[in-house]
Amino acid sequence: MTVNLIINGLFDEPIYAGSGRYLVEEIGSVDEALGYMETRAFDENDLIANVTCKALSKCLEGQLPVSAARETFYRMLKKKGLLVEPRTALNDGEFSERDVA
Repeated sequence: MTVNLIINGLFDEPIYAGSGRYLVEEIGSVDEALGYMETRAFDENDLIANVTCKALSKCLEGQLPVSAARETFYRMLKKKGLLVEPRTALNDGEFSERDVA
């Protein structure tokens, strides 16, 4: 299974990114992460976005592990306030947002 993850660029677990005020996008692969980066149109002088794009591209070229590319993308989203944590069920059946701050 690990070989399949590397070949396809699939993340071991998806990342949820904000896409507008009420939309959340599930990102499950390096290709999807690059697509998200392209649709957000970050400023070309944005160092964090540029480093993230380079890491994702290097992963597709086989120069960087998928886990490292995923972590870079995750940290970029968190830094920019675009990361959305999935809801988790509590013992009593209620749902609560996980705090990432």
